[in-house]
Amino acid sequence: LATGKLDGSGSPLNGTGLPANCWPNYGPQAGIPAPQTMWAADGRNGGAPDPTKAGPAWIQIGSEGGLLPAPVVIPPTPVNYEQNTRSITIGSVAVHGLWLGPAERADVIVDFSKFAGKTLILYNDAPTPAPAIDSRLDYFTGDGDQTPIGGAPNTPPGYGPNTRTVMQVIVDGTAPNQVPFSLPALNAAFASTATTKGLFASTQPTTIVPEPNYNSAYNGNFPPVYAPISANTLTFSPMAPLTFEALLSAENLPQCSATAPAQCAPLNHKTIQELFTLDYGRMNATLGTELPNVNFQNQTTIPLGYVDPATEVIRQGDTQLWKITHNGVDSHFIHFHLFNVQVINRVGWDGSLRPPDANEMGWKDTVRMNPLEDIVVALQPITPQLPWPLPNSVRMNDVSGLGNMFTNLNPFSNGGATTVDGPTNFGWEYVWHCHILGHEENDMMRPILWQV
Repeated sequence: LATGKLDGSGSPLNGTGLPANCWPNYGPQAGIPAPQTMWAADGRNGGAPDPTKAGPAWIQIGSEGGLLPAPVVIPPTPVNYEQNTRSITIGSVAVHGLWLGPAERADVIVDFSKFAGKTLILYNDAPTPAPAIDSRLDYFTGDGDQTPIGGAPNTPPGYGPNTRTVMQVIVDGTAPNQVPFSLPALNAAFASTATTKGLFASTQPTTIVPEPNYNSAYNGNFPPVYAPISANTLTFSPMAPLTFEALLSAENLPQCSATAPAQCAPLNHKTIQELFTLDYGRMNATLGTELPNVNFQNQTTIPLGYVDPATEVIRQGDTQLWKITHNGVDSHFIHFHLFNVQVINRVGWDGSLRPPDANEMGWKDTVRMNPLEDIVVALQPITPQLPWPLPNSVRMNDVSGLGNMFTNLNPFSNGGATTVDGPTNFGWEYVWHCHILGHEENDMMRPILWQV
C-alpha cells in the first residue's frame, strides 16, 4: 500500500485544506501491526492486481433474489475479455471475479483464517461502461491528468477519485477462529437428500425450469435445457405443472405442445436497442419488442418509450418466458420490479450457447444482459397478501397530456399505428428498466401492467 504523508499536525501535505487528523488511525492495537494513518491506496503500477498476492476467495451464498441453490466459490480473478476473433461477442467480459452491476447484490462469506495479521484491499477492476471501458470512469492512484478529455486530475496516493481501491481489511492476528470454517458443511446445509430439504429447497420458490445446477438443491438429476438463437418456444419438464399465457393475444405467440410431464412454453420477444437522440445525436438506449422472424422488408427491433402502451401484461398465476435480444454495445443491468426471474441461458448471435454463471442460479431481480446476445428468463409473479387494499393505477399513457410522444408503431408487426390516448388501467403498475442511472433516467424503462 502506498503511504500518504502528513505534517506534524496530522494534515495532508498536499494542501487540500482538509482538517487536521482527518485520516482514520486504527493503531496501534491488538492484531494491527502498525498505525494506519491513511485510507487504503493502491500504489501498484497502473493499479493492476498482483496475482501472487491474491487474497481469499469469495464464497457466495445468496443474491438480491434470495439464496443460491448451492454455495459458489469465486476466486479473486482479474477481468479479462473474449479474444476469439471468430466469436460474435469478441471484446465482451469473459473472465471475472465477483462481478456486480448496478442493483445486483451478493451475500458472501470470506474466510480470512489464512491471512492472520495481514492487510488486504478490496479491489475493483470492473470496466465502466462494460465492456468498452472509458478511462474517464476508471480512477486509481497515479492514473494521470484526464482533465483535457473531460476527466479528473491525477489521483495522488491516499486521495480520490479512486474507483479501484474500495476498502482496506486488517485481519487480526492475535485471536484465531475457535471454530474453523468448513465449506463441506456449508455445501451439505444447502443440499437436499431423499428425506430432507436443504436451505434452497426449503426457503425459496420452486424453480420454473430445472437445470443440472439445481441437482444438489432438489436431490434431482435434471437435463440441461437451453434455448438456441432461433427458438420461439422452450420445452422442459417442470417440477410441478405450469400455466403459460401469451403476454398479449396480438403478439401471436406460437402454439406448441409436449408429452407430459414435459410442457412447451412460448417465448415472449423483447429487445434492448441503442440508437441516437434526434436532437443532439447522443447515444441512448431503450427497451421494446423484437419480431421473431425477419425478411428483407422488415425491421425486427421496435424501440418503445415509457409513454407507449404497455406490452408487458401479467396475470396472477401466469408463467412467462421472455427472450430479450440485445441490439447494442454495452452490458445493461435490467431490473424487474414486483417479481424475480430465473436466468435460463444466454445465446450469442453466432449460436453459441452460454449457461448462466453459477452465482446467477436461483432467483434474480437484476440481470446482466450483454451485447450481441439473446437472454432467456422465466418469471411467475404472485400477488403479495397485504393487510390493506391497494388501488389500481388508472392514468393516461402520456401524463403530460401533449399526446405527441408516442412511437406510433404496432409493437408486434412494426407497422404504422396511431396511438389514441385515454385512461388506462395499469392494475398494480410496476416497471422493468436498466439500473444504470443515466439509462433509466433517459427512458430505458417500460411499464408492467399487473392484473390482480
